[in-house]
Amino acid sequence: MKKRILLGLALVFLTLIALVGCGGAPKPLALIVSSPDNVVFEDQIDTNSFSVYRVLNSGQVQPVETAELSFGFKRAEPASEQEAGIWYVNITDLKSKDPNDKNKQLTTSVKVIRKSSATAAIKEADSFLVFNYTLRYDANGRLLNDEGKLDKNYFPVFLQNLGYTFNVESFEKQVKAYKVGPSEDGSETVVSDVTTNLVEELKTRTFSPVYKQSTETVTFTNADGKVIGEMPLVTTGGQKPIHSKSANWFDYILVIPVGWLMQLLSFGGIYGLGILFTTIVIRTLAWPIYARTNAMSANMTEAQPELQRLEAKYRGRTDKESIRQKQMEQIQIYKKYKIGMSSMFLPFLQMPIFIAMYQTVSRILVPGGYWASKITVRSFLGLDLTIGNHWTSYILAGIVGATMILLQWLSQRKPAYLKKTADQNKGEGAQQAQQTQRTMKIFSYVMVIMMVVFSLQNNALALYWIFGNIFSIGQTAIHKEINRRKYEKKQEETLGGIL
Repeated sequence: MKKRILLGLALVFLTLIALVGCGGAPKPLALIVSSPDNVVFEDQIDTNSFSVYRVLNSGQVQPVETAELSFGFKRAEPASEQEAGIWYVNITDLKSKDPNDKNKQLTTSVKVIRKSSATAAIKEADSFLVFNYTLRYDANGRLLNDEGKLDKNYFPVFLQNLGYTFNVESFEKQVKAYKVGPSEDGSETVVSDVTTNLVEELKTRTFSPVYKQSTETVTFTNADGKVIGEMPLVTTGGQKPIHSKSANWFDYILVIPVGWLMQLLSFGGIYGLGILFTTIVIRTLAWPIYARTNAMSANMTEAQPELQRLEAKYRGRTDKESIRQKQMEQIQIYKKYKIGMSSMFLPFLQMPIFIAMYQTVSRILVPGGYWASKITVRSFLGLDLTIGNHWTSYILAGIVGATMILLQWLSQRKPAYLKKTADQNKGEGAQQAQQTQRTMKIFSYVMVIMMVVFSLQNNALALYWIFGNIFSIGQTAIHKEINRRKYEKKQEETLGGIL
């Protein structure tokens, strides 16, 4: 029994790893600078006029204090740019390493005009763009959306999750773009707001989903095709879309096939039906493994009285001959009740399938995935399956907890015919059995709590667990009845042999 408990605990540990992962502390990916409305300075460059943000691989965006930054100034090299007084402001994050070179600090740069060093107005060929990002934070440093509210689905324009495409609407709301170029007569350098022009241009472009963590740029060119502005675009965080471009070996083997099955069974594009029927198919395919595990568990329970008597018989006898004899008799009991040690590992065969199902439910709607656009009806029985931490989430989590408790009670409830056997064999081994039973109850409570907590985060996941629990309740009831009939038949055969 101790081995079974250890295997059970190991199973929970592996499940936790698969569900929540083991990521370390968030790491910086990029440094983003927001330029002031006017980047034309008379003489000294005001470093306080720049807002700088640190983007982490977790998807967080942190405002960086000036004290955490180092500013360097470098004059542009082309003669025409030097004449226009163009300088580069190089900004270094003193607390963050470059993800591509651990020997360097994270850096970024932006162009400005320093009039005191200019000898002529800027030429059209040397014009450039700067971007001012409108980001707001509350007193606790949490990013607020465009309405000034907390929103976990809100992203700055320069950040997107895996599988997403560049959001032009966010650019229109969050960015002010300025062009630094010559006046109409070319006599002076002026700064003009070109946000509307750039938005119209962006609407004509086609952007592709990004499937890997990366830092790229959205580029803008002048009439001659020369790049005059580059806006950074960091892709990180969120669930990976189900797609070969972001897949690992586990996705290829199980997640993509399960995803294909789910979209096939989402009749009418209804997500809830896909979850329901895929759960039934997956659990039915895994039934033979469950049946074998259940039979082994029933045989082990039936063998307990004899195993307890064996423990009592050899308790305190530590000589080699007694140990050998005890092992021989134990093997005979295992053979009698058809108990194989290899059967203990059968539950592990189900885990990859169930993990793939969990991954599919969590990821199938992620934009950029194969079937995200095919599952169009994302509510079921009036419940929005795309949200979590909503009042409906608490109802679903409560049902998950209730069905889990019912399933655990049904699974651990000892049948009446085995209770009689246990009452007839109360001895020193019974105390150990009771301790094992208490340990398994604690294990069950931990599982219920874990499932409820995860269910609150995702309504679709909660619905999957409700369907799975109901299926398992029926499955367990069926096997309880099968085991009862087998036991009664065995008893009849035994009595028939005696008579």
